[in-house]
Amino acid sequence: EFEAKKALFKLGDVIVPPLDEEKKARSGFDSPLQYIMAVIGMSVGLGNIWRFPTVAFENGGGAFLIPYLCMGVVFGLPMLYIDSSIGQFMQNSPSLVFKQYFPAAQGVGWAMALILIFIGFIYIVPCTWSFMYIIQLVLGRMSEMSSCTNSWNTIHCESTVFCKDQPGMVYFNGTCTTMWHRNEALTNASIRVYFNSSQEEFFRISIGG
Repeated sequence: EFEAKKALFKLGDVIVPPLDEEKKARSGFDSPLQYIMAVIGMSVGLGNIWRFPTVAFENGGGAFLIPYLCMGVVFGLPMLYIDSSIGQFMQNSPSLVFKQYFPAAQGVGWAMALILIFIGFIYIVPCTWSFMYIIQLVLGRMSEMSSCTNSWNTIHCESTVFCKDQPGMVYFNGTCTTMWHRNEALTNASIRVYFNSSQEEFFRISIGG
């Protein structure tokens, strides 16, 4: 049906449909900078901001950047160039692109769309967290974040705010105690003690319920 409605021309081994009026009228980028920023926005995600510093630290810090940059130049840039070139050349959805290039791989295009849907679900979570913190800020509850005296705090809550006028002291189990006692309780194998920061309990108990 698609081939019957549109005249197709052949370029190499790829059958490419000519641009229809809708695609011709589609707005484009006004400058190369806009295109570059759009590509960066699609390529750089939260994993690059949150996960990358941890991975770099666990694998040698600055030394990790050498193989990382090499792999990015050798494999990352060519894949990005091919991806963007195919998209600009075909100007179709992933499923139609793979259908025209290699019909047997049409499922790859649908899989790409499905992955984007799942990524959208993942991004909704931190966006919701940010929105919830904005609500708490408007309600004036941010002071509770650094407090361990709220009704929902546990005895394992610790904070340095209440005892900041006493050097070397930390608020734990309802009182100011020394860091030595805190570390001793943490490393004592005969008892099981764990500590939660006031910010963690605010997030997990007060907001998360």
